[in-house]
Amino acid sequence: MKRKAFTLVELLVVISIIALLVSILMPSLNKAKELAYRMKCSTSQSAVGKGLGLYMGTYKDKMPMPYRMYFWQTNNWGSVSSTATYTGLNREEESSDTTTYCITACMWMLVREGSNSKIFICASDGDVTPQPEAEVKYTNAENQLVYCWDFSSAKNVSFSWQTMRQDIRLPGSLPIMADKTPAYTLGVAGCYQMPWADNMIELDRRRNLSQNHGNGEEINVLRADGRVSRERRADINDLCTPMDCIYTWSSDPLTGRASLNLDAKTEVLGPTYIMKYGVLDSFLHGPYNQP
Repeated sequence: MKRKAFTLVELLVVISIIALLVSILMPSLNKAKELAYRMKCSTSQSAVGKGLGLYMGTYKDKMPMPYRMYFWQTNNWGSVSSTATYTGLNREEESSDTTTYCITACMWMLVREGSNSKIFICASDGDVTPQPEAEVKYTNAENQLVYCWDFSSAKNVSFSWQTMRQDIRLPGSLPIMADKTPAYTLGVAGCYQMPWADNMIELDRRRNLSQNHGNGEEINVLRADGRVSRERRADINDLCTPMDCIYTWSSDPLTGRASLNLDAKTEVLGPTYIMKYGVLDSFLHGPYNQP
């Protein structure tokens, strides 16, 4: 008996069913993909924590910092409103001028010690690409292949790093790295509209978090003791009362949560408060785009 072919109507019904199933399953698949990205991001931060531990074990508990930046750390970190502080500036020289360094140069010290530059990339951050391996080192005047002093650009880093002094021992619970500041993505007008509060509405909560994961849904945070946690708020530094926001700085660390000092190319980043009070206040900033 001759087999009857599908009619056009039957084909359209099958196609419609398939399309419906795909529309139902795609959100779940996308969510599963994002969860996998977040786990990968957490793993990368954990690798940074291990690299930091090895670095501090080698250099007598010193935090990673270029020598000149350490030597001149009574200076500020450069005015972020100027052209002097951006990721990749003068990366092929160890300048005596600290304003030629960006905070990302501290993270880069771990790369110089052997950590893979890819661990500073968050898989959920679509704005970045891994640091090209060909640009980790450069050929100097003596025709020697030597390490650079920073990432090539802000597009090679997904995280913000803690402003700190090298000669102060950090409390283990201090957040030292997290998904990059919302000021990087949203700018001044888009975030920090109000201090953190227990009764913040969902929109303000999201706008005050890094945009790496689900537009402010949550962040991954690395602490000084190597622990990585997933957080839904930025006021998580329990060394201050009330809890300190990790993306802002305050002249008084004990009121860090109420601070409205921004990290968005409008403030001068001065570590005077760190020198006076130690490292109770968590202030994660960078990377910075070239003007």
